[in-house]
Parts: sequence; structure tokens; C-alpha cells
Amino acid sequence: MSLREAVIRVIEQNRSKGCTPHRFISMTKNGNAQNLAQVCEKLLTSPDAFEQVEKAIRDNPELLTLEDEVANSLNGFGLSNEAVEQARARVEFLNRIRRGKR
Repeated sequence: MSLREAVIRVIEQNRSKGCTPHRFISMTKNGNAQNLAQVCEKLLTSPDAFEQVEKAIRDNPELLTLEDEVANSLNGFGLSNEAVEQARARVEFLNRIRRGKR
């Protein structure tokens, strides 16, 4: 799976759960941004972006996130080590929220 495919998967899964991630869609240009890797790295390292992700997970713990996709990929989609490590740490945090909601 490519980074583009992962982004599209997040968007489609979120929509199927009744949550359209407008900001994510806009920033990634629906997975078609020319600088998609840079955009994703920014999202994965931005505290402001993570606040929005955390809020969404608190509202709907079943949502798939970019953090989930990156943390669970074999190669981190070629993103920087910092972005991949941040994604992994965020998934650990989000999973604690998810467990508390079930």
C-alpha cells in the first residue's frame, strides 16, 4: 500500500463511520497533493492536528487515523523517522482512549 492509498483509506473509512475529515481531505487534496509526504509529516508532528485527531477518537473510537496507517505499515511509507515515531507514540495514546470507550 502506498501513502496515497493509506490517506484515501482513512478518508473512506471515516466517511463510512459518519465523520468526514474535512481538514484532512483539504490538506492532502484527497490523497492527491503533490507534496503528500510533506503534508503527512506535518500532520503527524503537529500538536494542533493531533488535538483534532484526539477529539475525533474520543467522539468515535472506531475511526481509522493516518497515525494508525503509518504506525502499522512496514516501512512508514518512506516518511521521516520523526514522523513515524510520532505516529507510533500517538497510536499508543489513542489506543488507551479507544480501550476506555469500549
